[in-house]
Amino acid sequence: MSPERYQRAVEILETKAGLEYSDDVEHTREWADALAAADDEGVDAPPLIVNIELPGFAPQDIRELVAGLADDVASRDGIDAAEVFLVRTCEICGCTDLEACLGGCWWTSPTDDICSACVPRTAAPGGVR
Repeated sequence: MSPERYQRAVEILETKAGLEYSDDVEHTREWADALAAADDEGVDAPPLIVNIELPGFAPQDIRELVAGLADDVASRDGIDAAEVFLVRTCEICGCTDLEACLGGCWWTSPTDDICSACVPRTAAPGGVR
C-alpha cells in the first residue's frame, strides 16, 4: 500500500468515521471502508514507467520495431511511459554491466562488445590473446 493511500485512509477514518487510528482498527470494517474511500478519491499513485532494454548491437530494424512497441505500450491505460534503452551486451554470451559472467568479466576494449570471458572463444587456435 502506498504511503499516500495509507495516510488518506487514516484521515478518512478519523474524520468521517470518528475513530482514532490504532493498530487494532486495521481489522475493522471501518478501516476497510476508509481504504475503499481512499481508492475512490483516486489517491495519486506513482507513475508506471515500462523500461525495455535492447542489446547495443541490435540491428536498426529491430530498434525501430521495439520503439513502435514502446509507443503502443505507452498508449495503454495505466501506463504513463515506455522507454527503450540500449544496453552494452557481450555479442557472444549476453552478459552486461549489471549482469556479468559467473566469476566476473570486463570489456576487452572501449568499442568491441566482447567480454574478457569470451575472448578465448573467439581467438584463433594458437593465437595470441
